[in-house]
Amino acid sequence: MNDGITVVAISPGFYATDLTAPLRADAQKNAALMAQTPMARWGKPEEIGGLARYICSDGASFMTGTDILMDGGWTAQ
Repeated sequence: MNDGITVVAISPGFYATDLTAPLRADAQKNAALMAQTPMARWGKPEEIGGLARYICSDGASFMTGTDILMDGGWTAQ
């Protein structure tokens, strides 16, 4: 039986938000994190929003049971 329910997770990396402001403001910690992030930048919250909109669209209607990493390459190392 198919109830049309899909399950997709988004696993973000380091994003520039109010909660991460202290980390970003600490030059040493910021440099250490960016050295471990292949894209060498903080993610933007609207980037997650774009993916969330897609996941909720008809274009992703056949996508289920997966986790999408949005971490600037952190886990690909």
